[in-house]
Amino acid sequence: MNKTLQYVAFLLLLSQNIFGQDYQEISTANGYNQQAYVSLSQNTQTQVANTAWDIAFDISSQQTAGVFMNESGGLINGQSAPRLMVYDAKVATFDKVPVIDTFLKYELLNLELSWKNDGAFNLSRSKANPFDFGWGVYNPAAFQVDGSKVFAIAKRNGSYIKFMINKLDAVGYTFTYANLDGTNSKTVTLKKADYTGKPLVHFSFDKNDFVTVFPSYPVDFIYQRYVTQLFDPASNTYINYTLTGILNGPNVKAAKIFTADQAGAKFETYKDSLKTELDVIGHDWKAFGGASWTVPTDRVYFIKTADNSVYKIFFIDFEGSSTGTAVLQKEIVVTTAIDETDLNSAKLGVYPNPTAQDFDVTIDNAKNEKVALQLMTIDNQAIWKHQYDLPTGLNVIHENVGDLSNGIYILQINIGNKIVSKKLSVIK
Repeated sequence: MNKTLQYVAFLLLLSQNIFGQDYQEISTANGYNQQAYVSLSQNTQTQVANTAWDIAFDISSQQTAGVFMNESGGLINGQSAPRLMVYDAKVATFDKVPVIDTFLKYELLNLELSWKNDGAFNLSRSKANPFDFGWGVYNPAAFQVDGSKVFAIAKRNGSYIKFMINKLDAVGYTFTYANLDGTNSKTVTLKKADYTGKPLVHFSFDKNDFVTVFPSYPVDFIYQRYVTQLFDPASNTYINYTLTGILNGPNVKAAKIFTADQAGAKFETYKDSLKTELDVIGHDWKAFGGASWTVPTDRVYFIKTADNSVYKIFFIDFEGSSTGTAVLQKEIVVTTAIDETDLNSAKLGVYPNPTAQDFDVTIDNAKNEKVALQLMTIDNQAIWKHQYDLPTGLNVIHENVGDLSNGIYILQINIGNKIVSKKLSVIK
């Protein structure tokens, strides 16, 4: 990073502390060798090595059976590092030996449409048949999805294995993998009950085990390498490119808006533009000019998170493969409604959270209310309590955490005879 960028980064960090974390830095590390699982509300990211996992299983509901491959592959000395590759093995049963020269013609990729039934292993499913999940078909008599397809997988070290999901039942997924000739066969069962609350469960063939990838907090987007088809004018065809970009997190929607007025773009104008596709933000928020990267200033993104908050973001810096770092400017434009039907129809929001000092509690109540706010430690020791008489309509209460140290606190909001407790993070 040159001195100018260092100075800009310093100013961003300074303003972040003063004005409530309006900027966020995300990174895939040198050579794009990490995946970053990003939270806008927590203002944080969790980095995971591209090589940490190979396949991921959707366990979000009883009606979905998505199985995804890890498309990420970084750079080594400026050249693309080997990445995992998945193929239709073109054999009828698992005991048959797939032929390399045959199956290499049938590469499979994630569709980047959702985290449900749109993984590489679901690619052959018939959408006209709700019982077809690509890798297998639901068997109503047995109350399970029976595996019906064999896959070949090229590992990063150049070796090949064959892979088949045997079934998905009430317990979870059972799958088998082996060398192409059937040797070194292993059968594994993923028990859904062991991963309650996780949208996806990840597995590593090298470790022969499940690995932790998703952090404990909700993920708003994933900053990573992934494969997509782009038009190649040289060959006049679409070809697969591995790109560095952003995919929506589970249950997240996004909208891409082209406008020269980034600061003035209002969510109300574009609220009907939100889409569920994973690559709405994608990769084109940056451009390579032949010698350096630039960040276009004609686009804004709205992100509706899993808890129904909405953020407006746009990118202001990208450093390329040397650091994999990008900087975005963000603003929360819709705060989360907390139990709004259970609190006399009052709509509540707390922002910013985390906070360094000041924060606002917004209360949009349907009638005049007596409201008490109480801040407590995690073990319920009272710090302060304030009371208000609020008129009907939108009210904003400005509060201050004072000289509290970093940590998690409990903000208790009492409206009428209803109480909501919300975690408030203090990060100075």
